[in-house]
Amino acid sequence: MTNKRWFKHTCLYIKSEQSNSSIETLDLSDNDIGPLGAKYIADAMKENTFIQNLSLADNKLTVLGLKYIVEIIIEQDTIHNLSIAGNGLRECDSEIIRPLFEQTVFLRHLGLSRNELRFAGGAVIGEALLTNETILSLDLSWNHLRRDGACFIADGLAGNTCLRKINLAWNGFFIDGCQALARALERNNTLLELDVTCNRISKECLEKLLVGLKKNSTLEILRIGKNPITPEGALLLIQFLKDNKTTGIRELDISDTLVKPSFVDVLAQVKAIKDVRVIYGQVQGRDKSADEDELTLMDENPTLVIMEFGKLMGFRLLDLFAAFDKDGSKTLDHDEIKTGLRMVNIPLSDECIDILIHKLDVDGDGEIDFGELMAAQAEHRRKMSKFLMAQESDMDVEDTDIGRIRIKLSRLMAKKMSGNPAFKHEVEKMTKVINQQGDAKFTEKLSQSLVQRMRGSLSHFIDKENLTRSGSITGAHLTLSDKIKQWKHMN
Repeated sequence: MTNKRWFKHTCLYIKSEQSNSSIETLDLSDNDIGPLGAKYIADAMKENTFIQNLSLADNKLTVLGLKYIVEIIIEQDTIHNLSIAGNGLRECDSEIIRPLFEQTVFLRHLGLSRNELRFAGGAVIGEALLTNETILSLDLSWNHLRRDGACFIADGLAGNTCLRKINLAWNGFFIDGCQALARALERNNTLLELDVTCNRISKECLEKLLVGLKKNSTLEILRIGKNPITPEGALLLIQFLKDNKTTGIRELDISDTLVKPSFVDVLAQVKAIKDVRVIYGQVQGRDKSADEDELTLMDENPTLVIMEFGKLMGFRLLDLFAAFDKDGSKTLDHDEIKTGLRMVNIPLSDECIDILIHKLDVDGDGEIDFGELMAAQAEHRRKMSKFLMAQESDMDVEDTDIGRIRIKLSRLMAKKMSGNPAFKHEVEKMTKVINQQGDAKFTEKLSQSLVQRMRGSLSHFIDKENLTRSGSITGAHLTLSDKIKQWKHMN
């Protein structure tokens, strides 16, 4: 079926009586539907008032297409989650999004990432935030928000009383923006998570921001990694957590920031008195302990990482979800999903698993629900199509997301298996393939040999750490659910 015919059938189905009460989530991301496609979607939605989650990210809608979408959303006001990221919005188009803040009652999560809102967009959104009382999470990452544009957003945040999470990553807040954010944090008592990753924040900028942080007691998560805050700035932050008795921060992310040994010492003191999680970079004078493949996997789409690991190990993420969802609520908290991933021996450290789970929790409510996993599967299918196209053409599979992730995961799994005699010979063969024929051939060989011929053993592989206590659950015919039940009984 061609893309045009597929899209036509999709719109007709959305309008049909059969779909009226059955479709709550509509994800058409990355389908290049354009302004005309947006008009068709808006027309179809007139006949369907049950859709609550709508993703139209990366569709080249431009302001012409978004006009149709915004109009139908305002008219019906049934959408709870909306993503219009990566749709070519420019700052001169900013007024088109104002009604989403001012004329909706049920919109809770709004994604505007990867547009070019700049100065004018910052002014519009900042003003709208002052009066909005419904939106709980807002993604403004990658929007060229700098100088006054950044300050406008911060000023709006200062007067906002409902926002729980805001993503301002990959902009350019620098000194002026950090000063404005400090003023906002002094006044705001509802924001729980602030992401200012990669915002040109130096040690001087951090000092400005700390002025506001010291007067805020409600912020729980601060992400400020990939900024040039220096080891001295990192030490300022961890000292702040130690000395400030009223801060609510329980998670601090300063990824990629070099820290001094004294930072680790102070962190130990903080953890002795507070339940806090801190992510940081290399420690000066110490060897890097984490595996390079493991670290680079953290930059990949978490959905694809977990889905691909499941393929290699012979399980589906949805099966794992169902096995741990005892009460049938169709939700799992972070600890439950982490336990599940540990149970099937995903070859990642606890810290890296935490990062993946956080990324998988799209709406930031602390739980991963069935709808989020369904969206994850749709994303995986799209990426898989590109991977298969690459295999059939002259394109290098390493240039696709799936191919790149498979290679990294395969190498990690090989390292984990190295202590198990049952896999030693196979690992040696795979290593020879890497050395002689390259990573792409390695992935192909692994898929043909390690997965197809040894899937039964792979799905029950137990690493060194859990081998003794979990030896009785390695039976070749146990289902994933049986495995989990036995593991829980032993723990």
